Amino acid sequence: MLATANVVGAIIGPFINKCFAIRPMIIVGQFVMFTFLGLIVMFQLIDVPIGVLVSMTLMIVSYQSTLGSYYFVYINQVSNETQNSVAVAALWGMVLFFSLVTSPLITGIGIVGTFALFAAITFVGGFYFLVYMRSTQGLSSEACKVLFYPDDLKPNTGLDEPLIKD
Repeated sequence: MLATANVVGAIIGPFINKCFAIRPMIIVGQFVMFTFLGLIVMFQLIDVPIGVLVSMTLMIVSYQSTLGSYYFVYINQVSNETQNSVAVAALWGMVLFFSLVTSPLITGIGIVGTFALFAAITFVGGFYFLVYMRSTQGLSSEACKVLFYPDDLKPNTGLDEPLIKD
C-alpha cells in the first residue's frame, strides 16, 4: 500500500508542477506533510487505526508529489555537480539517520512522541524553506546556479540585468 502511495505521488507531482512553481510546491508540501503527521498523532491518541493508516498514506503521497521528487529538480537548478553531490549525500545521510533512530524512538517515546517529533521537524523545515528557499522561476540556468552566491562572489556576466529571462 505504501509503495502504491509513492507511485501515486510520483504521478501527481508533474500535474501539480504544471500549476505551481517548485518553491511553492515544496513549501506547501512541507506544511501538508506536517498536517498529516499531526493527524497521525491525533488518530493514534484517540485509537483510530484506519485514520493513522489513511494519514500516513496521504503523507507519503504529499511527500512524493512535492519534496520527494522536486527536491532533486531544485538542487540541480541551483547547484553545480559538486554542490549537488553534497546535497544528495546529506539527504541520504539523513535517510540513514532516521532509519536507524525511528525504531528506538518508537520504543522510547512511543508512536505518538515519534510522529509528534517528526511533525515538529517538518513544521520547522517548512519555515526554513519559506525564509531561505529562493524562487528559480523566470531565471536563466546561469542565474539559478549563482542564486545563493553572495553578491561579491557572483561572476561578472557583463549583462546589465542579472541573468533574468524575459
